Order: sequence, then structure tokens, then C-alpha cells
Amino acid sequence: MKNIILIVTSMFLLTACGNSSTNTETQSSVESSTSSSVEDKALTLVHGKNTTQAGEVVQYVEDLLEKNPSLGAENAISLNYADATNSDGTTTYALFLVTNRTADRIEQNFDFTVNWSYDGTVIYENQKVLYEPDEYGVLEPNTTAIIFLPLPAESVDVVKNMTDNSKISLSISDLAYVE
Repeated sequence: MKNIILIVTSMFLLTACGNSSTNTETQSSVESSTSSSVEDKALTLVHGKNTTQAGEVVQYVEDLLEKNPSLGAENAISLNYADATNSDGTTTYALFLVTNRTADRIEQNFDFTVNWSYDGTVIYENQKVLYEPDEYGVLEPNTTAIIFLPLPAESVDVVKNMTDNSKISLSISDLAYVE
């Protein structure tokens, strides 16, 4: 059975609306052309295949969503680092949330590029990520899904010791639907 390691220090939240010293997650987003406002609606967690065996992780994320109901950028698909890791004994994974704050239902595979660093130390550089609704869940408007991304071995300690929001840089780009 997988050994779940949740590191709960300070959570990071960088939003387009403003920054605060009490932020709780790191967020990056790609804007949608949709103009309807969905920001004020509560998020629900999508239960994909990857969430069926990790009850502790699901509870952690549900608690996070309850504390941060406005997670995600309006009219955007966002990627948030949830300040937690998971290890299977061989590889350590960072827990991210893919959030849909557009008015569109996303049921097609899409990929995007992630760049993530802390205090100048690169964790991911041009890391391609594939989001598969069959695996992670269909993203209805105002939903979020759990996705674990493997960490390079040399970055594990950096990620586990992140404490200063201002030193984090997380961005996604090149979001595109794929067959």
C-alpha cells in the first residue's frame, strides 16, 4: 500500500486578484475566452480514477476547498500546488489541483507545459503534462481535480521545505486539446 506523506506547512495561493501574506496555495492559470463570472461559486472535487484509493488525500483536498472556496482564477483553467507530497517508496509526487473556472465542460484530453521554481531553484522546466478526463475526471465548471506529478529526485527536499510564497514561481502555458 502506498505510503501517503502529507506535508502541511503553509499553503500558497497567488491569484490575479491580489496577494496576501496569508495566502494558501500556489496558482497558475490560462485564461478562457468565456466571459461569464464563475468566481463566486464553490468548487467541488472531481473524483477520477486516481482518487478512489487515496482517502486521506481526498479528505485533505476537500478540507482545502472548504477553506479556499474561491480557489482558481475566473474564466481560466488553473494549476495549484496543494503543498503536499505523496511517495510510493520509489518516487515522490507533488499534489496539484487542476481547476476549471470557465463556463465550459472539459471532457477532452488536454496538455499543458509547467514551469515551477522556488528561490531560483528549478523544479520543472517546460514539463509537459497530459490531463486525461478518463483518468482524473471530467472538469465541469467550478470543479477541481487531483493530479500528482512526479518530482525529480534532486527537487524533493526543495519542495518539502518551501516556506516563502514570494520565492515561488509557477506557470502553465501552451494549453491545448489533444486527441
